[in-house]
Amino acid sequence: MVSIGSPCNCLKEYTENQHCDSNVFGDDAFARLYAFVDADIEALFQQKIRISASRRSYTANMLDILDPRNKLFSRRLYRDSCKWEDGHCLKDLRLLAIDMAKVFIIDNTPRVFRLHVNNGIPIKSWYWDCRDHALRNLLPFLEKLVDVDDVRPIIAARFWKRVKSAPPSAAHIRRKFLLRNSF
Repeated sequence: MVSIGSPCNCLKEYTENQHCDSNVFGDDAFARLYAFVDADIEALFQQKIRISASRRSYTANMLDILDPRNKLFSRRLYRDSCKWEDGHCLKDLRLLAIDMAKVFIIDNTPRVFRLHVNNGIPIKSWYWDCRDHALRNLLPFLEKLVDVDDVRPIIAARFWKRVKSAPPSAAHIRRKFLLRNSF
């Protein structure tokens, strides 16, 4: 579960102890928050849009728990808003009709932002470890995006090294695996 955001000038420091016990419960959903994600999300970004590859029935319930007053996310998009290619879900940011130079997506599955790799910031999967600082460690980088005209070359240089390249498709990965392991 990752958000798309446009950065603003209001990042803060957070302490680990604030975030070690961040369980949220609801009628039809349970979530344990990624360390530091519950730290004043409202202040971090000018606009927050939630795109999920999960079904609406699950994700909507979880977002209602995390954001009961609908203040954190200006829009919510679910699996039915995603594009499918090679059996994989892709998050198509063009649906948002916003300036691509000012938007980024953070996700633990880089394949989902393959259509917009230069807007994509990969993050490792989180497994309920409150000592995991992956999200917090991104904050200094996100601060650098605040005043730039176009986030894409900065994201590409940091994470992808080649502005025009995208993470490999599932078919490409399978072919490489089969070639490497064929006898």
